[in-house]
Amino acid sequence: MKNELLITEIGRKIYRIRGRQVILDYDLAELYHVETRVLNQAVKRNPKRFPSEDFFFQINRKEFELLLSQVDNLENGRLGQRKYLSVAFTEHGVAMLSCILNSDRAIQVNIATVNFFVLFRRVLRNEHELNEKLESLQGKLGTVEAKIDQLIPHQILSTSDRQVNVTPFFTRQDSRVEIILDLVAKEFCLRPEALSRATRLKDFVRPRQIAMYLIRKNTALGYREIGKYFGGKDHSTVLHACRKIGETAMRDRVIFKVIETLERAIDQEIVKKF
Repeated sequence: MKNELLITEIGRKIYRIRGRQVILDYDLAELYHVETRVLNQAVKRNPKRFPSEDFFFQINRKEFELLLSQVDNLENGRLGQRKYLSVAFTEHGVAMLSCILNSDRAIQVNIATVNFFVLFRRVLRNEHELNEKLESLQGKLGTVEAKIDQLIPHQILSTSDRQVNVTPFFTRQDSRVEIILDLVAKEFCLRPEALSRATRLKDFVRPRQIAMYLIRKNTALGYREIGKYFGGKDHSTVLHACRKIGETAMRDRVIFKVIETLERAIDQEIVKKF
């Protein structure tokens, strides 16, 4: 039970920086029951055990400011009082710390940290498998819906002189996509067609990823179908974008608020249109 509580505590101290899951030095020091200064000095005395960013790195000012915007008021106050930029330790770095910090507490924390990362990877793997199954089911559903949409209007018109307003499945999806693209573009002061440009500039990448995320969430389209609206992006690109925005929204309050605002606007526009 004690180990499970420690794993939960470690999970609350994990941040994603430079594409890696990391723990900051002052959080580790708190877990180890030592001073942050003592922890960092021990690392400096053993440079061969921490040869690259795969083990640890010092965050820069921009990363620090972004981190401040993501944490709660208590953590913000603790971080804001630091005189130096924090050092971030990866899973490998934490494991290596067990070689230089031989206390019983350090060993206990390192075991719990390894267990956390094992659980984290298992969750990601299960999520990936679930997404693939959902995509397969949605693809089959789309095929069935398309066939039904082809048959029903023809049968209605052939058996009645009345004009029947039937909106095919994929026409509805296209309309939803157009609404989402227009709203996202407007939010970021862009033209809708700019979201499909083949550019990696930050001003375009983040809005494009948010648009992909919202289309995935608000339509029945699979990753491949969504990619077609963005210059033919492949399945993995769209999947990565959706995961990235989902994870970012959980930690970044600004992105969370942007998505929340856009989703309300999308719902309002869909009600008007349909």
